[in-house]
Amino acid sequence: MIGADAEVAAKGLNSAAGHLHNCYSSGCASHTGAALHFVHDTSVERGFEIDRLIDQAVGRGDNR
Repeated sequence: MIGADAEVAAKGLNSAAGHLHNCYSSGCASHTGAALHFVHDTSVERGFEIDRLIDQAVGRGDNR
């Protein structure tokens, strides 16, 4: 759910977790599978912010 509000996306994915788990576990030899739980990952946004700060520190500004 790229571009969606993080809370809305997490609710949608978590509501589908049971179905996704069934799809996943039906293709596995194991009779048990891990429970699926989705959380918002901010690492991409943090990476962009770090890149921006590095550019600012070396004087490149926003001239990418």
